[in-house]
Amino acid sequence: MSITKSEPDPFYLRNVNVLPDRSVQTVSAWFEKRPSVEIVSRDRSSEYAAAISKGAPQALQVADVWHVGKNLRESVQTLLARCRAEIRRGLQAQAMPEQELEETGPEPEEETRPVRSCGEEQARLARRAQKLDQYEQVIELDNQGLRAVDIASRVGISGRTVQRWLAHGSFPEAKRRRRRPSLIDPYERYVREWWQQGNRNGLQLYRELRARGYKGSSKARYNYLARLRPLRASPESVPLKPQGHKKVETSPVQLETFSARRARWLLVHQPDELDETQQKELALI
Repeated sequence: MSITKSEPDPFYLRNVNVLPDRSVQTVSAWFEKRPSVEIVSRDRSSEYAAAISKGAPQALQVADVWHVGKNLRESVQTLLARCRAEIRRGLQAQAMPEQELEETGPEPEEETRPVRSCGEEQARLARRAQKLDQYEQVIELDNQGLRAVDIASRVGISGRTVQRWLAHGSFPEAKRRRRRPSLIDPYERYVREWWQQGNRNGLQLYRELRARGYKGSSKARYNYLARLRPLRASPESVPLKPQGHKKVETSPVQLETFSARRARWLLVHQPDELDETQQKELALI
């Protein structure tokens, strides 16, 4: 870990120290010897947060400019992916003011699934929402008799993906990766009992685990606790093909190939850096 200090020139940083590792003990010990520290700029590491809170409780923790931008980009992309269906159907409504749009069937029942962290789960659900809307769009166009190559062009995905989805017969859920073994696994029973007793101080748990011989990182402990937090409801049940829809002949409309990643690019750029086409696309979104 590298420690830097800002000089009077706000754009000048000089190196103060390089720590041997990024553990809570090492970082907090460094700060404890320097009580005059007022502001600490850090990344999103939970270990750094715990170390600074312990070694420099008087200091204000802030994010550096790069991570502020990264947080913004990720949040915008997550929001846009989740809203893809709303954006696309809004444009359809503008293109077909005299026609009745599809009537959606009942909302799928909600169920809860374990998550690693709130942020990761929100991003996963947003990606799933965007993929689900693309899948339903593929089904709509297939019902209208369009060829796979034309559907791919309209939706903005590959022809092979269209063929695979149609052949699958149902929404292709992403396969969950198996969790890799962790150094915290031998302490799983202890952690669950600790949690069920109403304890929520992660730093205190980390100290107790260390006293019991735990050699893993604070981050692994944080990730495990994130899976124990109240689970968020998420719609995961999807019929083989969307039910309760009225067949509507649709013509191509703008932004049918809507992509959260590209839309994010438009939103985080300065308006005067966008050409006329990009500005129109941004205005539509």
